[in-house]
Amino acid sequence: VNTVDQTKWEPYERLSIKDVKDRQKNSSNGNNNNNGGGGNAANNKTTVRIVWAQRVQGWFEEDFEMTNFPLDVQHLHIGITSRWDHKHVGIAYDKYTPSTISSQALTSQTFEMCAPRIMSFRDDWSKGSLPLLTEKRDSATGAQYCRAYFALTVTRHSGFVMKNVMLILTLVGFFSFSTFALDPLSLSERQSIVLTLVLTTVAFKYVTMSMMPEIPYLSMLDKVTYGALFLQAFMLLCVCVTANIKDGEMRSFVDWTCLGVLTFWWAFLLLWFVFQFFTIRIKRERYLKLCDKNFDDAFDTSKFIMDEKINETVLPKPPLVDEFCPSYQRKLRSTTMKRKYKEKNLNDISSTFSQDSLA
Repeated sequence: VNTVDQTKWEPYERLSIKDVKDRQKNSSNGNNNNNGGGGNAANNKTTVRIVWAQRVQGWFEEDFEMTNFPLDVQHLHIGITSRWDHKHVGIAYDKYTPSTISSQALTSQTFEMCAPRIMSFRDDWSKGSLPLLTEKRDSATGAQYCRAYFALTVTRHSGFVMKNVMLILTLVGFFSFSTFALDPLSLSERQSIVLTLVLTTVAFKYVTMSMMPEIPYLSMLDKVTYGALFLQAFMLLCVCVTANIKDGEMRSFVDWTCLGVLTFWWAFLLLWFVFQFFTIRIKRERYLKLCDKNFDDAFDTSKFIMDEKINETVLPKPPLVDEFCPSYQRKLRSTTMKRKYKEKNLNDISSTFSQDSLA
């Protein structure tokens, strides 16, 4: 309960529906609003804010973003949608009742639980997040409804994939160069080595596919795997071309040239992966620290100022901007806009929206 004294917030008082009705009945102002009540005098008005808490158990589906696999960060969203349109109700989290996560919520050895993100008009939100307004065409009346999300943040332990997949795949790529140790005219032996290692690389591709959902794009590890396959394909082509050259000096020159070009290609691919790995790892740590800070600030009552208090007398009107709608989210995920968004991801995630809303 928030009294008429606007200089401080008093602790919440748990009221039953009967208590609320009694306060309305005894109100000296005769206030018939369901959100209001009254005291013994006209100057002692009492306003009631409703805080809804509910225990829900169920199955939730989530689309994983696997571009940075095995250094991916996943947000497992649990969304709430209002049944009143956005002109009357805006959903936000209660700042004085911190959200918590059970220590038993995650038992996986593959992922690690981090601080969650709470997404609403008044809390942590960025343009890359899920939309906070529904589409007009999804409603028969053309109304838009507010949404809020509680996103569990999990990060993947990359050690298993790096040691058991990437390391062995790198060795397989180096083993492929053993074919140049044989005589260029030994076509069958050379082909046998390369084709055997191609089958090994394909087997590792199936291993990585079993670790990931079906996605229409390539992850960072997929690019290295296909790079190894292209390396072996060009190596097989070079072996066949070299064996059919009649001139011995020319055959030796072409063989050494192919070895040099393929070595440069494989070294460049591995250096690219190492650079991407450490760059994404540093960005991931910064992003997780930012998520921790935003979550702690969301419920740090010492940082709240009176201007941020919810005004219960006026129903909130969330901003009608395009980025809150799903249509904007689809455009954002297009090839061109997604590339631009990735460059500004860490900067955009720190911007939040502060607006008075009903909890």
